[in-house]
Amino acid sequence: MFNFENVSAERKRFVGYDINHDVTIVSVEDGVSQLGKKFIQINVKLTGDEDDNSTILKMYMSEKAEKITMSKLMTIHSAVRKVDTLKDKKFKTLEEMSKGLNELWKGRRLRLKLQAEEWMGEDDAGNPKVRIRTSIPMRQFAEAIDSGAEMPPIADADTKLVFNKSNKWDYKRLREDTNSTDEVIKGKDKKNDLPF
Repeated sequence: MFNFENVSAERKRFVGYDINHDVTIVSVEDGVSQLGKKFIQINVKLTGDEDDNSTILKMYMSEKAEKITMSKLMTIHSAVRKVDTLKDKKFKTLEEMSKGLNELWKGRRLRLKLQAEEWMGEDDAGNPKVRIRTSIPMRQFAEAIDSGAEMPPIADADTKLVFNKSNKWDYKRLREDTNSTDEVIKGKDKKNDLPF
């Protein structure tokens, strides 16, 4: 016998590319990639979801990327807190900074635009498959939704954030001039425009 008495229709939701109107910061952490590159990561979730549904947003802290990452961090900060709560802080290490930002941001809400970038990966059987990763764009990606932030709160209907899947800055497709997916998988297609 089958019984639906204690079954609910649930689906996991994750913060993805596009405009995410109500996002909660779960945590801020630091780390080092397998290639030895330092990064700071922000774990975010759709407000109301469980913490284990969080999306990881990594920003690298290499010499080339640091200035861009710090600017993005300040933009996020101004969408969730007053700027003066961060301006007087001096962090000696990346670990100190991630802990300090975690204390300031954990549980704070904001509107967040994320861009998409296609990349060539593999499916479970090891066959080539186009995958999509999300990341924080260079500019115009965060808005306050609660009072107490440097930015004034903006209602959903009044948002200035725009996502356009046909705009290469919002949705970056795999290069069409690549001869085949094999070239990308084998690493022959090394050219990219990442700042690190």
